[in-house]
Amino acid sequence: MVNLKSNVLKKYLDIIPNAIIVVGADWCPHCNVLMDKIKDLEDKDCGYQFLYIDGDKFGDVADELHIEKYPTMIKYINGKEVKRKTGSNINKFIK
Repeated sequence: MVNLKSNVLKKYLDIIPNAIIVVGADWCPHCNVLMDKIKDLEDKDCGYQFLYIDGDKFGDVADELHIEKYPTMIKYINGKEVKRKTGSNINKFIK
């Protein structure tokens, strides 16, 4: 998972065909559960590159993405948003 430290999201979405952006926060228990699930998926090579944005540290990016709850997952295919979900149930989301 790429942990984005600044507003470089567009750059990544331009070069990664299948991406899932996760917006969360360190204090969020559901975010921590989701991160553990993502580690398992990355080990299995699920076909997506995961990008993490800390919504508390980078509120401008979270605002730009219209994030209302943590965690929020946003699926991008070829740079276009195709699906969005809040919560930590990622298994159905990636299908």
